[in-house]
Amino acid sequence: IPLCNLFNSDEIGIQLGVSQTSNGEFFLFSSIDKSKYKLNCDKLELVTILKIVCTDGTTTVKPCFLFSGMHHCKDWYTAPDSDDLLHWTTEKICYDWFTKNFIHNAKAHADNSKPIVLDYDGHVSHSTVNIINAEIANNTTLYLLPPPTTHHL
Repeated sequence: IPLCNLFNSDEIGIQLGVSQTSNGEFFLFSSIDKSKYKLNCDKLELVTILKIVCTDGTTTVKPCFLFSGMHHCKDWYTAPDSDDLLHWTTEKICYDWFTKNFIHNAKAHADNSKPIVLDYDGHVSHSTVNIINAEIANNTTLYLLPPPTTHHL
């Protein structure tokens, strides 16, 4: 399989705003500690970004930004926005992203005589029957890694 057909996907969470208890203190924790975060407080919001990198060093698949809210400006998007009001990856969002964004952009970049391989975290929302059917129909192989393995690649 050529390098232009190998892709890695991961989710990144970014916290926007500041919490009410923010006092400028900075804390360091061991990498083996399990950090616990609140998804929301009065002035804190989490935005999730789905990103893709090709093994050949290029990024041909546009990132996907997930954030909560009911009222969005249509000018913010180049594709239809989701009707999901959450700000994390649901089964529907993952399927839509995989079929409408990843497959389209990966095929435009890859050697289509060979399968496309995507490795990503094997969360439940990432490995549904619909996604597996789309994978088979589009000569794509999904390589599911244990969550959160792709954070370290």
